[in-house]
Amino acid sequence: MFVEPVSITFDTFPYYATHEVIPFIWDCWPCYYVKMEAWFNRHKIRTAIFTSRMEMDEMQIRCPQVKMLWCPEAVDASLYKKGKLLKDRNINLLEFGRSNERVLGKPTIGNHVCTYVDGKFIYSNEELFDAMGDARITVCLPKSMTHPDVARGIETLTQRYWEAMLSRMVIVGHAPKELIDICGYNPVLELPDDMEQINSFFLDILNNIEDYQELVDKNRQTALEKGIWSIRMKDVVKWLDNIGYTIK
Repeated sequence: MFVEPVSITFDTFPYYATHEVIPFIWDCWPCYYVKMEAWFNRHKIRTAIFTSRMEMDEMQIRCPQVKMLWCPEAVDASLYKKGKLLKDRNINLLEFGRSNERVLGKPTIGNHVCTYVDGKFIYSNEELFDAMGDARITVCLPKSMTHPDVARGIETLTQRYWEAMLSRMVIVGHAPKELIDICGYNPVLELPDDMEQINSFFLDILNNIEDYQELVDKNRQTALEKGIWSIRMKDVVKWLDNIGYTIK
């Protein structure tokens, strides 16, 4: 069952009363460790799957009796469009998902679109997918940078990276080690050390945008090979089979 620690009891009710539950867990931030440990023990959990390797490692220390698998987040590739060549795109910078303002401030580079304005999303899902295929640059930062008070050092791969790679946007930000390990290279242009230079950093990319076409093409192919659920779940089924479960 796909579950979040914030609502673990609700997510698994009433199944934990009649079945063995194998939780597939995301967003297990440090503030939930004690709660999750107690829930594992109360319901005699034998097997669990985590989307974050660092969170899994901590829970493995707390619950050594539980068999655990790291299965990073993935996406349905059919939703995301290859889009135009970078030189033919109209949006310079597209920010979607949680705010990056705490890290970036407000870049002033023109044609900058934020999908969340005044508490509302400006696009439907389909409009967002179209915009992603028409944007040159996007920003991807782990929660450890945007909300360090919640993440407390936990750096993990989220689906936003795969979405950006499939849409062939130049990704600016920071790549979690999980992503680099999976890809075998860093698909992200890391932020400059001097954040006062962030505008010039973005402008330099835009002024040389065609130089990044090869990178975004490679990123899309990598995401198709390593970032989709149909591939990821085959690994999960194989692991469960190897530890004694019968998978229909």
